[in-house]
Amino acid sequence: MSRKFRFSLIVLLLLLLIGLVASEMMGWRYLRSPIATFASSALGREVQIDPPFRLHFRSTIQVSAGGVSIAAPDWAGEKPFLALKAFEIRAAWKSLFGGPVTLPLVSIDEGEVRLIRSSPDKASWQFTDNKSTEGEEALVLPVVERVELGPIKIVLGDNVNELRLNVVAQTSESSGGKVLSIAADGSFRNDPVTAEIEAPNILSTGADDSSKLFRVKSSLGETKLFFTGSVANLLAADGIKGQVRVEGPSLGVMTAIPGVTLPSTPPYLLEGDITREGQVVTIKLGTAKIGDSDLSAKLTFDAQPEPPMLSGNINAKKLVLQDLAPSVGGEPKPKTGESKKNAPEGRVLPANEFDIPSLHAMNADIRLDIDNLDLGTNVLLPVHALATHLVLKDGRLALNDIKATIADGSLTGMFKLDAETNNAKPLFNADLKLRDVDLAQWVRGDKINGEDMISGQFTGNVRVTGAGRSVATILGTLDGQLHGQILQGAVSHLVMEVGGLDLAQAIGVAISGKKPLPLNCAMMDLPINKGQVKSNLFLLDTTDTLLFMTGSVALDSEKLDLRIVPAPKDWSPLSLRSPITIGGQLADPSVAVDAAPIALKVLGGIALAAITPAAAVLALFDFGETDRGDGCKAAVRMMREKIKEVK
Repeated sequence: MSRKFRFSLIVLLLLLLIGLVASEMMGWRYLRSPIATFASSALGREVQIDPPFRLHFRSTIQVSAGGVSIAAPDWAGEKPFLALKAFEIRAAWKSLFGGPVTLPLVSIDEGEVRLIRSSPDKASWQFTDNKSTEGEEALVLPVVERVELGPIKIVLGDNVNELRLNVVAQTSESSGGKVLSIAADGSFRNDPVTAEIEAPNILSTGADDSSKLFRVKSSLGETKLFFTGSVANLLAADGIKGQVRVEGPSLGVMTAIPGVTLPSTPPYLLEGDITREGQVVTIKLGTAKIGDSDLSAKLTFDAQPEPPMLSGNINAKKLVLQDLAPSVGGEPKPKTGESKKNAPEGRVLPANEFDIPSLHAMNADIRLDIDNLDLGTNVLLPVHALATHLVLKDGRLALNDIKATIADGSLTGMFKLDAETNNAKPLFNADLKLRDVDLAQWVRGDKINGEDMISGQFTGNVRVTGAGRSVATILGTLDGQLHGQILQGAVSHLVMEVGGLDLAQAIGVAISGKKPLPLNCAMMDLPINKGQVKSNLFLLDTTDTLLFMTGSVALDSEKLDLRIVPAPKDWSPLSLRSPITIGGQLADPSVAVDAAPIALKVLGGIALAAITPAAAVLALFDFGETDRGDGCKAAVRMMREKIKEVK
């Protein structure tokens, strides 16, 4: 190598070094336009960087400028997607060599971001024409160690989710360090949205969890949420740990959260602890009041599977069945001073359709333990110690292994609703067994001189299937059978005598207080075919009277066509024992006494009166039937004979 060449090389290197030093000292100002041009080409949008521009390669890579703007897509209006003033960003060197992007400092004096989405594939934050995300890696957010923000305004307009938000974020100094404050207001699906967030050191990786106190106060319509705790990564909403309180008019509002399926309920209050690590959220609720129900729960929601999975345990000191009525299309319990809404067209059965798509939004595996299940009626006492296993998988909802205690007896069985196919009618299946239920304990009723209106051990089965998208349509297609019997039972005299319209004995019982009549037989067998419940067998047999029912109930039209027939075994004066007919609709039943048998007696009395007026009273005397023997066989035989007579 010649001396001249070596000299030229040294001079060139010195000039290069001087140029690098000068460029570093000047902050590489001449790179402002090339960087903006490169960014514009990469993003497919015009990028403008305002002076003074500075780039320094020191212990960290430092970039600052008088401002930067990124244009919005043509369809999103003239205002830029991003407009920042006087910003500075510092990046760690390791960020250039494949490690996570680490930003020791992000400082912005003022700025505005406009996030606009008009359709699922048309959003202002999308910088590529390739809308397919298949095979793309998940976005890895940078690690930000320190943030200094002047007022940053974020405008969010999401037509897909019907979400509108105006957000202002800024930092301020406090004795404990930087405090990030965020205020937001707007609307979500026509409901107003507000949020206030205060987060000391929330974006500082050097602060421990105890100093990252994160407070949230937000509302969606009438739903309110309060949170106090720590958040390790605010941008990714990860590493959450704290206490939460949520209250609102219905848990069903939560269904707006992607991947979450919750039933419609009365007003609720939830309080407890919440943690989130990655895609797994764990909630421990010490208080869960829903309507008049009082529960606690430990639940885990895992968003990683497809669909997401909810699992855990729910315990209830008290669960009121009517609090779950809205989830099956029924009306919630009316508020104080509010009248209960009528079903459509004067009907009783819940007709609102189930939210079938929500049954596919997630899977669930939950154990339920209920100390006290209030059936929502003053007629029946609550069910105790109810345990069941709720499973929701691919649109198939099941309550398996139902076990409960009812008045010293037991309830076992299962419910299933199969909505695996969104467009098809869900299939319903129920199989319940009642064993040795003490009716005197379970059935609430006025006692007569201290005696129960009805008593005995009830045992029965319910096996039904149906199909439909509401309770009303399922019942209208129901097939199956209800049958049961009462052993060692008894019924009050007054019930039997009033049922038979025996006015003289009814008054006598009310005065003398006769002891309950033993039941020789009490049975029911009600087949169901396409929503038509027929009385194959329904009877109460005592030493005084055989009472049986014929007819049907049409669950599809809610029409009643029943006949209660008393067959006396004794006689009394002024007896008007005639069949009682029950017609009309479930919402407005009509009860009447069959006039034909009474008319025959009255006509007979008129004929006797032609002989002697006193003899007319004899026509109203009922001398009963001859002894047919005790037991169900004799009662059924007598019932069949009576049915032939009254037809």
